[in-house]
Amino acid sequence: MENDYTQYDDYTIEELVLDRRFCEMVKGKQDEFDRLLESFPDQQEKYLQASRIVKGLCSSPKKQTQDIKDRIWSEVVKPEKKVSHRFHFIRYAAAIVLTVGVASFYYYLKHMESDIVRFAESSPTKTCTETQLILYNGKNLSIQSEKAKIEHAPNGEKISVNNTVVVDKIRAQKGYNQLIVPFGRRTNVTLPDGTNVALNSGSRLVYPICFDRKQREVFLEGEAFFDVAKDVNRPFWVKTEGFKLRVLGTKFNIQAYQGENEFNALLVEGSIKMETNEDLFAEEVMIEPNQIANISADKKHIGVAQVENVQNYISWMNGYLDFRNEKLGNLLRRVSRYYNVEIECPKGLEEVIYIGGKLELKEDPDRILDGLCVMAKIRYKKEGGKYIIRK
Repeated sequence: MENDYTQYDDYTIEELVLDRRFCEMVKGKQDEFDRLLESFPDQQEKYLQASRIVKGLCSSPKKQTQDIKDRIWSEVVKPEKKVSHRFHFIRYAAAIVLTVGVASFYYYLKHMESDIVRFAESSPTKTCTETQLILYNGKNLSIQSEKAKIEHAPNGEKISVNNTVVVDKIRAQKGYNQLIVPFGRRTNVTLPDGTNVALNSGSRLVYPICFDRKQREVFLEGEAFFDVAKDVNRPFWVKTEGFKLRVLGTKFNIQAYQGENEFNALLVEGSIKMETNEDLFAEEVMIEPNQIANISADKKHIGVAQVENVQNYISWMNGYLDFRNEKLGNLLRRVSRYYNVEIECPKGLEEVIYIGGKLELKEDPDRILDGLCVMAKIRYKKEGGKYIIRK
């Protein structure tokens, strides 16, 4: 019965953590653990989470503080909430953690970040004026089109830009590409799994040459619209500085602008789970279509709200801004971000003027501001690189 894993089909995470055979697989029988994952592809996330807990418990025990003990125990015994915490699912494992060393487990979780996040954080990029595709081997391809279309072959061996093959016969199986979109431009990319991503101005996407057989992961800075190719055997993860999302096949928009404390996800179709980047007490929520989830300024909590006009959030990928009864100040901030220009507007105007309509995203910010001034019946002047709005 060594290869019979039927019993684990309906095991909970806490039952897996307390199961001797499962622990032995995780600690030293990788081939057997891989067969378990293959036997129940729809349960992979549960098995992987339980394996991380087991590995954490195997770390060298260290003296834990009473504060950490109290925090964990309060999470274990607190009542059910609509917004759950990761530790809520491992009530029994928490008791073990308290006895064998909470500090070592906390240290393990804190350093359990994925390879793609470590790569993204260790590969800072500079401001550019043209779209840049930085390949896994360091080669940099500059793309001059205002709106480029990049396509990866299913096996990751070929890359085309605007229907022209620019990279052929990639043999490497591991490594990450980076796509950097400068301010004032937009780019579409089709990833090796068939997922389509529209990247907005001032954004960066990090993704592997080809996805592995267990899961798909990308890292995003800025804003992007995802149309994820469905694959029930490989969940799709989007990692950002402020949160992470898990999906199987769906359409959603993400804003993750560093330095602006603006991290949110808007769901258009399907379902997604948002999770904060907290190490031990991560908060997570399921988001339904026409809902937007926002991360708090301290990046520890998630708020969910209903959205009436979804188009207002995603029209940028079609080359225009669509807005209905929107505050002038909000609209000016969107224009300022898109073109990376400073726009100064008196609060007396930005808070009291509401406008609606459509504005085409021109290459020159002056042209879009000209149209905005006609709609709002305002004026602007330029002083150096700054735009100053006035009545």
